[in-house]
Amino acid sequence: MDNCPFFVPIEATLSTKSNIIYFFALYCKKYLVKFIITFSLFYPFTKFFNYYCKLILTLTGIEKKMKKIFYFICLVLPTMLCAQNLQVHYDFGRDRDYVTTTLEMFKPDEFGAFFFFVDMDYDMPGNKSMSTGYWEIARYIAIPGLANLGVTVQYNDGIMALPMETGELAAFPLGQAWLGGVTWPLDLGIITLNTELLYRQARGSAAPDMQFTFVWTENLFTEKLLFTGYFDYWTQVNSSGKKLHVFQMEPQLWYRLAGHLSLGGEVEISKNFIPRDGWQFMPTLGMKWDF
Repeated sequence: MDNCPFFVPIEATLSTKSNIIYFFALYCKKYLVKFIITFSLFYPFTKFFNYYCKLILTLTGIEKKMKKIFYFICLVLPTMLCAQNLQVHYDFGRDRDYVTTTLEMFKPDEFGAFFFFVDMDYDMPGNKSMSTGYWEIARYIAIPGLANLGVTVQYNDGIMALPMETGELAAFPLGQAWLGGVTWPLDLGIITLNTELLYRQARGSAAPDMQFTFVWTENLFTEKLLFTGYFDYWTQVNSSGKKLHVFQMEPQLWYRLAGHLSLGGEVEISKNFIPRDGWQFMPTLGMKWDF
């Protein structure tokens, strides 16, 4: 056997990962597809990822339409895993009665944190498709050596579509604003309020204004119950020169049902906030999935 040109000591063949794959494929052909699928799932996302996806699709004989679905999942899944939670609310406030979805993410890093949420209302007449989109994004930067003091830059924007008598749709901007300021945590003993004092430049306002914000998150009963929300207050001079005091608050209460799923809702309380003046009370019931 030592003189056989086709014989190589097994110790030499196990020195590299490629040789392991070769011998495994050579002697276990019927398990090759399973091996490649499993190996691809656990192999780090490198430049070979696309090659393995194509190889799996070829070996398993997936049709062209299924290929598109497969690649869509590969592209969308990593972005879903970055999101903190997805909420689905049914809004039964006055003259509302529609579904709202909220995608929310908070991602800390070595310099501070990123936060954003995207709200979408589904109230288009006829098919109840999306009629309003609104989002806020904020970057928080910690200041070294200044305890818990930080700075933040934020941007708010949205759009609303309304049907016209002609049957066409008209789109209107919704709450565009740039904000910047300082942040600090306010410890009240029973709860900590993450406080923000912001300079606000809003579309439609005759002059810049100040905004005061605090946010809270409190886990209760060994994290079975989550009480979270925010409070905003700012002044705004409209195009006619009238100064408005704007107030907005959204407390949420969630009960963790099992694993990633929570049931609960929120109450949106506002005054002089778009699109209506005066007070508004808008309760919702919903579910939340934490990623």
